[in-house]
Amino acid sequence: MDLFLSCDWGTSSFRLRLIQLSDLKIIAEEKTGRGIAETYQKWKQTGGNEADRFKFYQSYITDQIGVLSKKANIPLDKIPVMLSGMASSTIGMLDLAYKELPFSLDGSDLKTEIIQVEGANKFIIISGARTEHDVMRGEETKVVGCSLATDQSYPEKLLILPGTHPKHIIIKDNQVIGFKTYMTGEFFDLLANQSVLSASVEKGGDFMAPEN
Repeated sequence: MDLFLSCDWGTSSFRLRLIQLSDLKIIAEEKTGRGIAETYQKWKQTGGNEADRFKFYQSYITDQIGVLSKKANIPLDKIPVMLSGMASSTIGMLDLAYKELPFSLDGSDLKTEIIQVEGANKFIIISGARTEHDVMRGEETKVVGCSLATDQSYPEKLLILPGTHPKHIIIKDNQVIGFKTYMTGEFFDLLANQSVLSASVEKGGDFMAPEN
């Protein structure tokens, strides 16, 4: 089947998308506020048995796959799941070491772990990347995706990923060779919501809206 499940599991959010492989079209998606941090705490409350850790996280993903299956009206029990973000962190379902830079834009040398559980979806867990002074988890997968939609004729590029902690990523000869993390988004949130300027800051529209 020409489908796969993309799971971006962040610290405070869970995003699961059913993707058509041929054109990368999103067929259906499910988002919740159940991030890795909350899931980790719930696992700790059960006793924090390492032997049960993967299965505990897997059960939540499986539940959400069931929700997505009903939305799309497609059975998804045999569809592989690509996991990125904090799923591979020390508080995730499996602790994978970072890939030291550089890494290829096609993602072929990123560290991954493939786990096939009998009677369940196959899980492909993608680790993060690091420099001597900085780390990323989840953004490395976005970089690979962005590379498919950018002009490959330029040997050097600067990719800017906005967010609470934006990353400026340096690309050269189809490899990520460096990046820096900034606090811009967090500072803006503090100014917009908790400073004396908050009353004069207007809420913006959808980032993806044409007027923005």
